Amino acid sequence: MSFEYREADFRQFPKGLMYSLQMLSTWIYDEDAVFSTFHEDEIIETLKRKIGTRYFEELIQTYLLDNTHCAILALVPERGLNQKKEEALREKLAAYKASLNEKEIQDIIDATKHLKLYQEEPSTKEELESIPMLTRDDIEKKAMPIKVSEFKEAGISMLHHDYQTNGIIYLKYVFRLNHCPKELVPYVGLFNACLGYVNMENKSFLEFANDVNIETGGISSRVHTYGKRGSSKEYTPVLVIDAKLLYEQLPKAMELVKEMMTKGKLDETKRLYEIILEWRNF
Repeated sequence: MSFEYREADFRQFPKGLMYSLQMLSTWIYDEDAVFSTFHEDEIIETLKRKIGTRYFEELIQTYLLDNTHCAILALVPERGLNQKKEEALREKLAAYKASLNEKEIQDIIDATKHLKLYQEEPSTKEELESIPMLTRDDIEKKAMPIKVSEFKEAGISMLHHDYQTNGIIYLKYVFRLNHCPKELVPYVGLFNACLGYVNMENKSFLEFANDVNIETGGISSRVHTYGKRGSSKEYTPVLVIDAKLLYEQLPKAMELVKEMMTKGKLDETKRLYEIILEWRNF
């Protein structure tokens, strides 16, 4: 929850729109709590500090196990219920119409016609021009610079992108595959499909998946290619391990990535068969 709150990945939906909808969840109840949804991280940190204090156990005991309030709701189908409702509505409308005089009925007809005309009438040129629009001049012609610094750590090239990510680290391991013999290239995808989905030396793949979900925002792998600048034929195939995590999760996340890359049991034929079968059907 902490990771999802910080990342705020709403995919194709604009963040401003989603934030405003979140605000409505408290605004409609308390106008002083309009911005409370922007402080969920404080609540999460408070809950973290209560781990090991029996706070959660007492909540369960008080509001679930010892709760004396309950409701039993039975949904019993009734044949012909919709028809009965429609008939009741027809009778209600007929009774309402019978209570009106001719002028009141005509007023309703005129109001309905006016509403339809209003809805179908196209907007005037002046109305359309009043809508704020972006022009080409509003778009910056210069591309945003890519912040990157390169250095070496233990002989390995490292790239660091200095951006504000709301306390999230996006970690990427890139392994060149140039050395892979051509006859083994078709198996690279299968190897990638096995990473993280085979049993580890000291845990099952399900236990590993649970650790990833608890300790990180996700760890995944993929096969990718990078084209050489200026060439349409040259490229570098790579295996990429992606991990996203909070700053305090870095040590544990790196252990999990190492475990995923080096501790997987790739000789368990039963599990490999299950992965291949699933991969093939997919």
